[in-house]
Amino acid sequence: MNLTIIPKDNAVYKDGVCIDGLSIPMVPLNIHALQWNGVTGFIEYVADADGVRKQNEKITELPDWAVSAVAVRDAKQLELQEEAIRLQQEKERQMQEYEASIEALIASANQT
Repeated sequence: MNLTIIPKDNAVYKDGVCIDGLSIPMVPLNIHALQWNGVTGFIEYVADADGVRKQNEKITELPDWAVSAVAVRDAKQLELQEEAIRLQQEKERQMQEYEASIEALIASANQT
């Protein structure tokens, strides 16, 4: 799994697919981003109040906060997929109603 977490954007990218607008308060405030290639990665830090930025940290496992942020992202993706299915089903229902109305109008016109 490739992963990028950008807390400032409230965004988690997983295998190239971004979900943003997430509530990810578990990410420490001093994190600019996390980059992960499935095996290793880096944590990038923001500058502190004095303008000093901690050096990027190489990681070989995801921190707990990153695992939690991925879980939030995955839950949101599932929610979005379910909503897309619901909307598609509603569209199909409306189309069937429309087609039935057209058929009824044609049948009515043919009776006169």
